[in-house]
Amino acid sequence: MTLSDALAIARTPGYPLTAVQAGALRELIMRAARRRASIADGKAFIEDHIDVLKLCNDALPDPAFGALLRSLS
Repeated sequence: MTLSDALAIARTPGYPLTAVQAGALRELIMRAARRRASIADGKAFIEDHIDVLKLCNDALPDPAFGALLRSLS
C-alpha cells in the first residue's frame, strides 16, 4: 500500500482509523515530510495533509502532536 492509498482510505467517510492505523499513517506522513528538499517543503506537505493528521490524532491522541497541529492550522 502506498502513502496515497493510505491517505485515500483515511479520508473515506465512515471509515474510522484504528489506533494502529493512525500511528502508522502519522509516521508515514511525517517521514515523507522529512524527505522533502527543504523545511518549507516539508511544512507545506504536512499542511496539505493536516486533515488526515487530525484524524490520526483523534484515533491515537498525543498531546505534543496535537499542539503541533494546532500551531499549523
